[in-house]
This record gives sequence, C-alpha cells and structure tokens, in this order.
Amino acid sequence: MLPLAGLALMMAPAAMAVRAAETTGPACGAASATAGSVRLPRTESAVRVAGSVELVPEGGPSLRLAGLLVPDADAAAAGAEIRDFAGTGELLASGPDATDRHGRRVVRIRRAHDGADLAGRLVESGLALLTGDDDADGCLPPLRAAEARARRARRRGGGGG
Repeated sequence: MLPLAGLALMMAPAAMAVRAAETTGPACGAASATAGSVRLPRTESAVRVAGSVELVPEGGPSLRLAGLLVPDADAAAAGAEIRDFAGTGELLASGPDATDRHGRRVVRIRRAHDGADLAGRLVESGLALLTGDDDADGCLPPLRAAEARARRARRRGGGGG
C-alpha cells in the first residue's frame, strides 16, 4: 500500500496532463470535418452576437459557434473579445458539413498559429455559457471545465457578479 504522499506524487503528473488537455484540447475537434481556413474582416459586421455567435468571414458563408449562448448584457464585450482573438490572422473552422436552420455552418474556431480555441476563451472569460449541445467532436468536457473555472472565479456569464 502506498503512503498518501507517494500517491499524491504519482497523481500530480496526471492532473497536470488533464489541465493541459483542458487548455489546449488536442483531441477536441479531432474527429470533425475541417471547414477550412477563414479570415474575419476587421469590421463590426464580421461578428454578430445575439444569443449565439455568428461570424461572417471574408468570401465565405456565415458560421455559428457550436454550443454557446452569450447573455445580452455580454454581447458587446463578447464581440470585442472575438475581434481581438481573430486579429488579422488565419482561423481554422471545423465541424460537421451540416448547417443550422438559418443556413449557417456550425463550427469550432481555433487560431491557426497557436491552436487557441475561441469557445474556450469566451467561456473561461465568463462572456459565454454552454448550451450543452453540439458535442459530436468531444469538445464539451474541456469547455465544461472552463465554465467551472469561470464560475469559481465569479466571472460575469460564468455565474458571477
């Protein structure tokens, strides 16, 4: 039988690996079809936040972020956060080949240069809540962890003040 200190030392690397997977989500979205590379124009109309998040990339169809709800009070801040996240760089969209009832492709968005996840950033910052939908690509568990961190930190949409 291991002493508790030994057990804790054995579990520490596993806990660190779980935290890294939550942050980077290497398996998250891996099974999704890739919609491809997109760039958002640096205009207000490229990002629409009204409950859901809609992105209108250069030369492409409208995209909706999968599984997120943005409270009305956080819509402007979420829009600014998305424009900041996108910058002038390339984004990668992935998701099924299906569209929602408004003809938007439902996707996950990551930055091409560092793999950062847009939904994770919005949820962890407290600007978006999870709907619990759209988990065909295995991204919901790391997003739930991000939402729990936002709630513990009492960020706006994450259940705080």
